[in-house]
Amino acid sequence: MNPFYLSLCGDESESSKLQEKVRDGLKPFRDYLSNSITAFKDKEVTCEWEALAQQQFIIKPKQNIYQVVPLTRIRVINPDKDWHRLNNADLDDDFEVDLDEPVTLGKGKKSQKIKVTDSRVRNSFYEIKIEHSEVITSVVWLGYTITLVPLSLTVRTTDILTVNEESYSIDTCNDLVVDLFGLLNEKKGTAKLDDVTVKFEVIKTFSDSNLPTHAKGEEANWLVISAKKPRYDCAKVEDITGRELKNLTVDSLFDSKGKPLIQSDWEVSLDSNKVTITAQNSNVTKLSHCSLCTHPDLEFDIKEENTKEQWIQLIEPKNNEDSGLSALDYFFSENAIILESNQNNNREAFHVIKSNSENKQLLLAKSKQTKHQSVLPTHKTIKAKVDISQLRKQQDAIAALTSVPHSKQHGLLNLFKDQTSKPWQHIESEPLQEDEWKILTDIRFKGCQEQREFVEKALATPDFAILDGPPGTGKTTSILELIVQLVRQGKKILLTASTHAAINNVLERIDSKQLTNEVFPLRIGDTHNAQGLEHYQFDSLVQSENTSKQILVDSANLICGTTIGIMRLFNDKEVNLPLYEPAFDVMIIDECSKTPFQEFLVPARYAAKHILVGDIRQLSPFTDREQIVANLENLILEPGRKGHASQMLDKNLQTACFLLEVLRGGQKSHQAYSNQLIKTVSPQEATALRAELATRVKVGEEYERILVIDTSNVDKYASNPIHLWDYSLCFIADNCLQKINGFVPADSIWLSDDWHTSDHAFSHQALFSNKQKLNSRGASINGTSEVASHFNKQLKEKSWAEEVCWRLERLYWLRLSHNFDNKTKNYKETIERLLPKSINCEGRVFQLQQVAFPSVLEALSGNGLQKRKQDISHTLNSGFTPVIKKQRHTTLSYQHRMHPDISKFPGRQFYNGESLKNGDAVYTDREWQYQGFKSHATWFDIPKNSKYAQVNQNKNKAEVDKILKELKQFCDWGEGRVNDEGQPYSVAILTFYKGQEAALRNELQKLPGNNKKYSQFQFKGLSIKLATVDYFQGQEADLVFLSMVNNYRDGFLDSPNRLNVAITRARYQLAIVGCHDYFENRDNVRSKSPTTELNNLAKALTKES
Repeated sequence: MNPFYLSLCGDESESSKLQEKVRDGLKPFRDYLSNSITAFKDKEVTCEWEALAQQQFIIKPKQNIYQVVPLTRIRVINPDKDWHRLNNADLDDDFEVDLDEPVTLGKGKKSQKIKVTDSRVRNSFYEIKIEHSEVITSVVWLGYTITLVPLSLTVRTTDILTVNEESYSIDTCNDLVVDLFGLLNEKKGTAKLDDVTVKFEVIKTFSDSNLPTHAKGEEANWLVISAKKPRYDCAKVEDITGRELKNLTVDSLFDSKGKPLIQSDWEVSLDSNKVTITAQNSNVTKLSHCSLCTHPDLEFDIKEENTKEQWIQLIEPKNNEDSGLSALDYFFSENAIILESNQNNNREAFHVIKSNSENKQLLLAKSKQTKHQSVLPTHKTIKAKVDISQLRKQQDAIAALTSVPHSKQHGLLNLFKDQTSKPWQHIESEPLQEDEWKILTDIRFKGCQEQREFVEKALATPDFAILDGPPGTGKTTSILELIVQLVRQGKKILLTASTHAAINNVLERIDSKQLTNEVFPLRIGDTHNAQGLEHYQFDSLVQSENTSKQILVDSANLICGTTIGIMRLFNDKEVNLPLYEPAFDVMIIDECSKTPFQEFLVPARYAAKHILVGDIRQLSPFTDREQIVANLENLILEPGRKGHASQMLDKNLQTACFLLEVLRGGQKSHQAYSNQLIKTVSPQEATALRAELATRVKVGEEYERILVIDTSNVDKYASNPIHLWDYSLCFIADNCLQKINGFVPADSIWLSDDWHTSDHAFSHQALFSNKQKLNSRGASINGTSEVASHFNKQLKEKSWAEEVCWRLERLYWLRLSHNFDNKTKNYKETIERLLPKSINCEGRVFQLQQVAFPSVLEALSGNGLQKRKQDISHTLNSGFTPVIKKQRHTTLSYQHRMHPDISKFPGRQFYNGESLKNGDAVYTDREWQYQGFKSHATWFDIPKNSKYAQVNQNKNKAEVDKILKELKQFCDWGEGRVNDEGQPYSVAILTFYKGQEAALRNELQKLPGNNKKYSQFQFKGLSIKLATVDYFQGQEADLVFLSMVNNYRDGFLDSPNRLNVAITRARYQLAIVGCHDYFENRDNVRSKSPTTELNNLAKALTKES
């Protein structure tokens, strides 16, 4: 009897049942990980590299550039102060006002009685006057619970004030005292505050008499150069040095002889107010002087950087065309083992000093002993051994939960309890008081009520809460509010995600919202994964604070790290944390649509309750196909029990099913096995083929065209070989070849590498060389040589497990497709034929699919992992029941990222109009003055017959050229301009294929100062990011170019989740570049996309040439 389960249940019988349910529920995950580790144990990935330039000069301005924006301070006069409108729906027809009766605000001990000082009826609504410092939205009065609408004027920084048809934005507001950007000529008057007419009076205005003589600009915008930040009354002063330095180009720099630098020899990069000039080759001269033509009064210090860092740039392998994991990613895993290509001993591995995963760059030392001295590899290729420690940590988490559960892990254990036992506690969330909200303070903000609902559910739940929301709906903001509320309750929080970007996003918002007076974060992981957030990074803080690791961990109330990286904290010998009971009160996991259940368990076992955040309509976890292939090759049919070995799917049976499918030739029954073929097999494979065919001939007449010759029937056919001609496909066991070899039909192709030199091949070529033909994926294959080559290639390059694997993957990618049945019909039929009929393994195969592909978010917020018929229904395989889910689940509906033109299509196509509705601000905040696009969501048409539009190796040069042309035009306009957040405009260039990504990179590197960049580029002060769609989930940009590449097939563009991510990254502008006619599926187009989502997208966007 397991004492841990006994202590949980208190009853031997119940504890045994629970342990068995947990063990059985986790066994598929345990088996999956075991096979994956075996498959990856010896896997290596190689790549070429090149050295990056080393000579650098640091250029720092001696002063700063400040922008002085004049303000006008006014007082807005509010005619409806303290007045509230009553909701008529809450009142009866005989309702009468009684001013002697006070209203009651709040509940219980916190309730207050407040006097009603006046009343009136206006526009058929009752209105009452209540003087109170807080916003009142609901009261109890005269026996009624009444919803109130405050009529008191509220001024927000997002409002616009219009005076004499001139619009003024608002800098700050303190009640009704408002600072406006710009100068008002009137001392008092009337104005429009959005749609409301108000009176105002000017309190103070800016005077330019205190500006220095060198200040330049105009009435609404002055620039001042100063060593210290100047102070002016009634003005906003902003340091714009960094922004202005982006105008610094190689052309404005001079060498020691006073000659301008050569553009191709140097690269300029900016970090804060520090400019780095990097030599691109070794034949350069020393810098001595530079100036900025736009600010000649600005002086600079130039210092040569004394660096010995020898960075290398990894080069993407040319055959790596998948949109998912790059082969180079293995070099940047948490515990990467990197060696010279000719080395095998792990003790010779390089030590990674620093890395830049986005740009695929490494700084290596020869060993940990010389970790401060970087070196270049000696061979032109290096290799990374695939890190299986992450899989082992998942194994450890499963083993711990199975064997040594803690009482605080009841939520995780409940996932495996029978649904009929009602394992989940009913909860009622307690509403927070209005003054308790820290960030979600404006209830009028669209979506705020849903965000608050989530926070209240997350605070109330003892086990799970789920926040599901489309892109840009405020999931991160909701997380911030929840963190603050949990911290105020004294809770210790673990914030985790599968990606570093998701964690960094939350930490950046903690900074921007100035929450560090309550929240004390600690970031676990390498410094290079937390750029700009080093002040939270664990190792950096240990050094800078000169304190113990334990004190830092104990002091922090928010510990952050990736699902796997967080284990560094638990493995640190200088930190004492409990290993077998939750060290955290709450775990928040962000972007968990990309986190599979087994990965979720790694950090989850260290927390008492779990908050899941993500969007099930975005990309699912990336799963390496090799893991699935390994599990199919070692498919468990019946688990071993009490010393008995597990029953596995026989490898010979796998081969038999593979041969029957590959040599089938045609999809339709009447087309199948129409080629005359002979294939030699082993005796064991022949036995498996006999068993399969004995079952299959009962369901398909095409299998009657197949003959298997082994020791049981070889004599029969050797003595009467004429009957061999009755069959199209003949399998011959290799131990029977001697008896039958001389009798095989001459019209058959014998599938083997050396057949073409045999006597049988000579006879065949003489009489039947042009008789055979085949149609494969629309291509005609004619003649013996081509048909033989086709089948031999298929047999060599593929396997049963691989053929099943990619089709299972496609079924999963397309699960949300509008025309799922039609698109997946062939995949399903092929999988059906690939699976054995002599034994039943279908349930196990699809159970593997449910382990490998879904995220934990999908499992718990949807319908579970889809159980087999014989499985007991529990939450993990069936999802929460509707009642329990409603108490724990919230969906956010309003997006605040995209211009409405951009959100319109995905909102309708992927969210059925129920989510991705538009917040109020996106209508105004996402407008701009750029005239280069006809609408905010546009499609640049690249016809298939355009010059360079032919697709080769997943590259489309015509699309590359169009994107670069439009990019340059936009950067010309965007130079020196800023977005609604006061930052330079950002651009993302996305594509679905790594081949196209490489082609785009090649052209972007030709832009001045970018010839060594990889994924992050700068041009005319604008940041440009290049990525595949899969890599860009969770990120956004002001302008997004999306290159479709294909113009004759969909490829994996037809995945609704991937397409949703692709078109929801843009804030101001989405510009799709591709063959519009193909994707629109027009009637007059010969080749057209069969995917409804792609058809609708092409029809929804504005077409441009």
